Amino acid sequence: MRITDQNILDAALKVFSTEGYAGATTRKIAQEANVTEVTLFRKFQSKENLMKEVLNKNRNSILPIKRSLKINKDADIERDLCFFR
Repeated sequence: MRITDQNILDAALKVFSTEGYAGATTRKIAQEANVTEVTLFRKFQSKENLMKEVLNKNRNSILPIKRSLKINKDADIERDLCFFR
């Protein structure tokens, strides 16, 4: 994985953790990662794809909730994450 990709994933984890999925914006994530929003979208295409990748890369630390999330191409990540509020 490239450094830029990892920077974006680290920034996304931080922003999702502090703002929640609904409150996190791609603009905030890009600013935190020191990249443009265009770069973020070129690499991950959407906020939902970014969240899926964050969850996938950090699955070992989120195993207790992993079983409750339906992470697949048809999943509604925002609905599933609202379950944990």
